[in-house]
Amino acid sequence: MPNPYPTVSNCIKSSFTWYDGSGHFGSRLFWGAVGAPWTVADLTTFATNIATAWGTNLKQDVANSYSLTQVQTQDISSTAGNVGVWQGSTSGTAGINEMPANCAVNIRSIIAEHYRGGHPVFHHPAASSTQLSSPRLWTGTFTTGVRTHFTAFLAAVEAGSAGGITTITHVALRGYVPGAASSAVVKWPPVNYLVNTKVGSMRRRLSTEG
Repeated sequence: MPNPYPTVSNCIKSSFTWYDGSGHFGSRLFWGAVGAPWTVADLTTFATNIATAWGTNLKQDVANSYSLTQVQTQDISSTAGNVGVWQGSTSGTAGINEMPANCAVNIRSIIAEHYRGGHPVFHHPAASSTQLSSPRLWTGTFTTGVRTHFTAFLAAVEAGSAGGITTITHVALRGYVPGAASSAVVKWPPVNYLVNTKVGSMRRRLSTEG
């Protein structure tokens, strides 16, 4: 059996699923909060809030052919934590996609700790080729806009109300890997966000089928 992920006190994992008409893919973000353990109803409200904030702030940076179809929120404070789910279809508005489906906009969360290895990355769906400055690079104007819209998205989620889920903050989890001890995982509040001008790729493919 594969090693389980460690538990993290007062923490929620949110998993995003996008659909391009042929397959699903996604990424994840983590949130610190107060009030664990949380109910399914509160986690569902939180998932809905995240989906709404994404549509308000980030769909403008995603090609029309991609749609956010699910946000799942999971209480990872225990191995039996509840799960909430939002399902719907919120399409991008950044123009007609002309790029391979595995392309992504990589948003890095910068934390204060210095360590070997890459900083946590949120793999976001690509825009259209009109936002490229070359076959390998996004324009600086586009990446600056994504950073602005991403921080606005985070602020909207953190300001939202989700029942018993309170004092919400975006966090990066250092050491959150299968088999790690819970005591080894540290919640770091990012001090900055960087959007790489290099065209990235989706690391986490949820499905290659419809």
